[in-house]
Amino acid sequence: MHFTDRILVLRRIVHNDNTLIIDLWGRRSGRISMAVKTGRSAEGRRKRSLTVPPQCLDIEALKTKGLPMLKSARLAYFYKDLGTDFYKTSQALFMADTLRQTVHGEPGPESFDKFLRYFIRLDQSNYDPDYHLRFMFDLSDYLGFAPQTSPKGTFFDVNEGKFTGTSGLASIDAERSLWFREFLEGRPVKNRKRRMEILRIWEMYFQIHTGNYHLPESVRVYKEMLSR
Repeated sequence: MHFTDRILVLRRIVHNDNTLIIDLWGRRSGRISMAVKTGRSAEGRRKRSLTVPPQCLDIEALKTKGLPMLKSARLAYFYKDLGTDFYKTSQALFMADTLRQTVHGEPGPESFDKFLRYFIRLDQSNYDPDYHLRFMFDLSDYLGFAPQTSPKGTFFDVNEGKFTGTSGLASIDAERSLWFREFLEGRPVKNRKRRMEILRIWEMYFQIHTGNYHLPESVRVYKEMLSR
C-alpha cells in the first residue's frame, strides 16, 4: 500500500551498495525508519542526493513486510544555508541527531511543524552560536523535563532539574551552575569554554532524563560548532 507524507530526515546509514536506511520524523507517520533503493540510475542518484539530514521532503512510499520503501521524493523546503554554511550545518546535524535519539512514537503534525520551524529559522537567520543550546531547552520542555530556574540556588541538580542551596552527588559545581543559570535566564553565552560546558550539562541532563542520550559525534559536530 502506498502512502504520502512530509518528512524530516534525521539520519542516514548505508545498508549495502544499493540501499540506504534513513531514520525520519514523518508529519503523519511519526518516528520511523525507511529503506531507500539507490543503484546507478538517475532516479537512484537523485534519491541519494535528497535523503541527507536534515532535509525536509514530500515523499511517496510503499508499505512492505519489512521497512517502508521510498518510492519518490521532492524537496518540501529548499535550504539556503544548510549544507553550505559549515557552522549552521553542524548545528542542524546536531539538532537532527538529538531528535532521533529523544523523540519516539507518533508525536503528531503539530509537533512535527514545531520542530521543523527550528531548522527553517536556523537556515534563514544569521549564525548564532547559542542556537543549538536554546533548542535543547525547548526540546526538554517538549519532553516534559525542562530545568527550573526557581527557587534560587548555587548548584544545579541534574536529577531534580533545579537549583539547590547544597551540593550533592548529582550536582554541578557552583561556577558551571552559574553559567547554566545565566543561559537559562536568556543571557548570551560569553565564550567557547562556557558554551562547551553548558553543552556537557545538557548531555548529562538528557542522559538522566531520557536514559540513552549522547552528544552526536558525526563530522565533529559539537566541537566544530563552537569554534567561533
